Amino acid sequence: MTPQQFVQTFDAAMQTQDVLRNWSQAGTDIRKLNPSGVYLKHISLRTIVSTRDKAHPDYDWIHQNHPEWILRDANWNPVPLFLYGEESLDFGNDAYLDWVLNTWMPNNYLDSTDSNANATTWYVLDNGSFQAQYINCAHPVCERYKTDAGVQSALKHLLDRFKARWPNKKILINTGTLSYMAPSQQLPWMKDVLSHSDGYFSESLSNDHSYY
Repeated sequence: MTPQQFVQTFDAAMQTQDVLRNWSQAGTDIRKLNPSGVYLKHISLRTIVSTRDKAHPDYDWIHQNHPEWILRDANWNPVPLFLYGEESLDFGNDAYLDWVLNTWMPNNYLDSTDSNANATTWYVLDNGSFQAQYINCAHPVCERYKTDAGVQSALKHLLDRFKARWPNKKILINTGTLSYMAPSQQLPWMKDVLSHSDGYFSESLSNDHSYY
C-alpha cells in the first residue's frame, strides 16, 4: 500500500518509533496524513535494554549517571521484567520521572511530529504487568516492586506524571487479563490502574506470537 491507501483503510495502528520517524522524514507520516486516526507509538518507561532500543530510556546515560534507578537482586544483578538483556527501573521514583519526562522524552524520543506539545498524539506503554515482581532484593528500593500494590501505585504515579507533563498526549497500556485468576480477583485493580490512562491495548488480541 501507499501511505495514502493505508490511512484510507486503517484509522488505527501501532508502530515503532523508528518507523514513524522515518515516515515523518520522508513526508509520509500517517499521523499527518490522517490526523483523526489513532496511531500508537511504542514506548517503554519501566525498563532499559542492553540493545539500546530507542523506545526505552537511555541505557548508557542511566548506568553512568543514576545506577541507583536500576533494580538489583541480592547478587547485585539487574532484575529483568520479562526478557534477557532488560533491566527493571524504579519507575515510580520522582527523580527518574523528572528526567525521563522532561529531558529524555523531548530530547531523545519525540520526533518532528509529536514534539509539538499541543498536538494530540498517541502512545502505547509496553510491559503493562500489574503484578509483583519476584525479586530477592539487594536494597530497599526494590521492596516496593515485590508487592502487587507497590507495582500498581508506581504505575498510577507514572501515568499521572505523564498526563500532567504532556496533557495533549494520549497513553494506552499494553496489558491483558490473566487466565489463572478469576475476573473478580483482577478486574478491580485493572480498572483502578487503567483509569489513570487513556485506554488499553491488548497484544494478545493482535499479535500472532501471543495467540494464547
